[in-house]
Amino acid sequence: NANTYVTYSQLPFIDAVATIDATYLKTDYANGLIYGGGLSKDFADGNLNTEITYKYVDYTFNNTGSTLNQHIGNFNISWRVLKKLYLSADFEGVLDSYSNFDGRLFINLSYRF
Repeated sequence: NANTYVTYSQLPFIDAVATIDATYLKTDYANGLIYGGGLSKDFADGNLNTEITYKYVDYTFNNTGSTLNQHIGNFNISWRVLKKLYLSADFEGVLDSYSNFDGRLFINLSYRF
């Protein structure tokens, strides 16, 4: 695998972080590319963070020659409830080359030591 990314930490006017990234994958079972980007921004003195990302997946499976193309969107919100207690929610939506849409919602409560 090979991965590269570029991050710009203070976008003018919106004071957000922007990242673009790409991954090249070559394995015994699949070859492909994943590329995309995202924006994240802190609010409320760093106690609230939001992030939105997009990825495009383009795989070819070696044993069949079939391909898989996916558009993956993600939205995350994370809230520092107490000094070490965090509550976050992620929504991920995937649209693949067969016009199937899958959505997932993840909710996480974590305590950091």
